[in-house]
Amino acid sequence: MRATAIAAMGAALLAVCLTAPAAAAPATGSDYVFVIDGTGTMRYQGRADATLDALRSFIDAAAPGDRIAVYAYGEEPVPALARYPMVVSDAASRAAIKNALEITFNADRTDITRGLEIAWSERDRVISSSGDREAHVVLLTDGKLIPMYDDYSQYDSIYRASRARLLELGTLFGKEGVRVHTIGLGATGKIDGDLMSALAERGGGRYYAARTGTELASVFDALSDAIVTQSVEVSQPADETRPVDESPEGVETEVVSAEPGRDEPGTVPPLEQAAPRSRRGSSWTREKGFGLTAYQVTIGLLGVLIGVSAIGIQQRKAWTNALTRPIAGEATRVKGYMKPVAEPGAVSSRSYVPLENFGLPAVEVGTGHEYLSDLKSTVVRFVGTSDGTPPKLEVLMGSVTVDGQVTDTEAQLKDGDVILFETQTYMYLRGRRK
Repeated sequence: MRATAIAAMGAALLAVCLTAPAAAAPATGSDYVFVIDGTGTMRYQGRADATLDALRSFIDAAAPGDRIAVYAYGEEPVPALARYPMVVSDAASRAAIKNALEITFNADRTDITRGLEIAWSERDRVISSSGDREAHVVLLTDGKLIPMYDDYSQYDSIYRASRARLLELGTLFGKEGVRVHTIGLGATGKIDGDLMSALAERGGGRYYAARTGTELASVFDALSDAIVTQSVEVSQPADETRPVDESPEGVETEVVSAEPGRDEPGTVPPLEQAAPRSRRGSSWTREKGFGLTAYQVTIGLLGVLIGVSAIGIQQRKAWTNALTRPIAGEATRVKGYMKPVAEPGAVSSRSYVPLENFGLPAVEVGTGHEYLSDLKSTVVRFVGTSDGTPPKLEVLMGSVTVDGQVTDTEAQLKDGDVILFETQTYMYLRGRRK
């Protein structure tokens, strides 16, 4: 009964607050626009759940009068709230915002530029124009910029144009007094930290790095301290979550303070170098040479075996692939994705099918599977290759039409092939990621 009452209160508040025009925003409070990576890789290692938890915690910490808008991006950016922006007023409103938050995390391409573009195009809706409210955009990604394209031969020029536009959007937001903060979630090598830092600098914000979902909570705490409480200095997260400083040793990096109206650059001091440890007198070295006893060798080998055993299966597989690739060649895996094709003039509500995200040698979709599960009697398998070419499509149940040809056996796909599954049409798209 209590949960039902809270849900009813939230629905009533949502109807009252969100049917009002954007111009009716309260004079107090701030505007927060979150632009969240909605790709399938966010589901790995709990990053998606950690992101949603961090967003909910941020909403709990928001002040009365704050307005919240959330977008998810991949190939096409979409609002993550059915009605937005949503206004924080009391506990019931916070619960309503958290319950309304919905991100599917099944996109394939990390088109960061399109994500920020929708926030810019709808700024009059999600950001007050009165000038007496703080406004912040928070962009989160777990990957590098991968723009959409139709012809892969033009990818380099498309990428350069998309990257330039992304930085331009940061500048445009900054000129309008909207601070842009960026968050990289995942391994450093998987994220373009330089680009995210440059984007935040253009927008007068700061770049934060979190290697894991656990560290993301600390990053959001630091971000909340910086922009919710409007502290003079941006709070530093723990050492492992400190914004990435990839400048050469001893080179100062300009950052912009999070204090409203303060544009003087500060500096991020280089990390202190730990004093080198001396091995003299240690239990495994000798004053006049190097030597190990059989006992020490045995203990060392046991430690290595225990350590390798404790490492996750996925990491061991990654090591195995890295060691065997020079001998066996690149691993077989499915490349590309399927884009839903709507009738002319219509907008499809179907999701992309991210074949490449799974990293498997073969991927099955159709009846009884995660993707295209609403098909009544069709199951197909995409069989990958080792050279990055489009996969072969094998029909396991029913029949499909590939590029106008009906088949119930198999077909070799080409980039741009149109596939009809019963009444659903998709286009297979392939392009080597960068």
